Order: sequence, then C-alpha cells, then structure tokens
Amino acid sequence: MICIAVSQCEAAETLREWGLDVVGWYHSHPTFAPQPSMRDLTLQVDLQDMFNGSVGQPFVALIFSPYFQADKLVNRLSTRMTCFVVEKHDRTAEYCPFALKPGVVRGDLDALGPSLEVVLETIRDLRNNVQGERVALMEKFNNEWTNLDKMMATLQLCLLKAKFSKSETTTLLSRIQSLFQSTS
Repeated sequence: MICIAVSQCEAAETLREWGLDVVGWYHSHPTFAPQPSMRDLTLQVDLQDMFNGSVGQPFVALIFSPYFQADKLVNRLSTRMTCFVVEKHDRTAEYCPFALKPGVVRGDLDALGPSLEVVLETIRDLRNNVQGERVALMEKFNNEWTNLDKMMATLQLCLLKAKFSKSETTTLLSRIQSLFQSTS
C-alpha cells in the first residue's frame, strides 16, 4: 500500500498543479470481467479516506476490462467498465459497494487542466518509461482486430459520446495511435 500511496500522492500533486482535483481512481482487469475484488473494495475505502477524509465528497472507482476474453467471441469493440463507491451501511456499520452509471460529457478543454500537447507528452513519457507490456498491442484481439485497434475503437466511442466532432476525433486518435505504433 505504501508504493500505491506514494504514486497516488505524486499523481494528485501533478493534477493539483494543473488546477484539477482528484475525484477517483481507476485500474484495469485487462482480460477478465471488471467486477471489484475484495482487494479492490478495500483499496477503494483506503483511497476514499486518503483523498477525502471527513469531507464526504464522492470519490469513485473505475475498473476497465479492455481485452475481456468473452468480448473476443462476439466481436465487441467497446470496453466493459464498472464504476462504484463504497459506503458504510447505517445499521450494520459494514462497508457496502454501490454501482454508479457514469456519463461522458465534453467540457471546455481550454478551461480544464493541461493543454492537449501536455497530455500527449505525458502519454508519450509513460509509454516510453513502462517496462514490458501487460497486453501486446500489436497482437490480435480476435480474427479482425489487433489489441491496438480495440483500444482505438474504445477511445473513438468515448470521444464521440463526449460530442467531439469527427474531425477532432480523427485528429486526436491519429496522434494517440502514432504514440503507440512508434513504440510497439
């Protein structure tokens, strides 16, 4: 937990420098269902306490399953996701997870956090500094698509749901894809 806490605090500090607040965390179950494990639930409670303390503001957890094995069989391109919070039950004082259904909205990108160039540079740096791959992006996801194709299709769906124009979506996806193709 100490390693996670240190990296979480460093990430939170970077976000604060960008004028943003931490409102949750995410991780992936790359190849299996996005159902929270007991460890996920415990970590959610710890992170809620660490980032919100007694403030009582919502702090959400997201679990993504981008390469869920069952999706290969049905050619599903979107990524499965679970969003939840954990709250203490009034009567029993036990912790209970509650599922949330998030929506995707487009904000004013110029008013929120860093510029697109800073975000793309951060993605490039992370990609270049990660040792090994949990998922080989150039390998086949199924008979039609690579894992990179699947990732890009999911990003495209999110951008279109957030009301980005086709032109903006195409430009952004092209730039992101080039970051991953150049190092794969």
